Amino acid sequence: MVASCDGSCAVGTPREDFEFVQNYLEKVLTGTLGAEVDFIVPELTPAHSKSEMAELIPLAEASRSQEFTDAAEKVKALAARLAA
Repeated sequence: MVASCDGSCAVGTPREDFEFVQNYLEKVLTGTLGAEVDFIVPELTPAHSKSEMAELIPLAEASRSQEFTDAAEKVKALAARLAA
């Protein structure tokens, strides 16, 4: 599952309690349907286009880079599993 977040609802952030979409989808897709779900969620995505978020650009870039790395690893693992 790929999504984006204009802020940050990561653990330890002030808006941690506002993250409900990922938690809900995980419970429905995993708990109800038995699906395996991985989330790729880069945060602070509008930092480059909103001047009031300019100081968050380094964090946005780090989040994007980490999520791309995570996505590549998850795709490789899935491809290997499907090829077996």
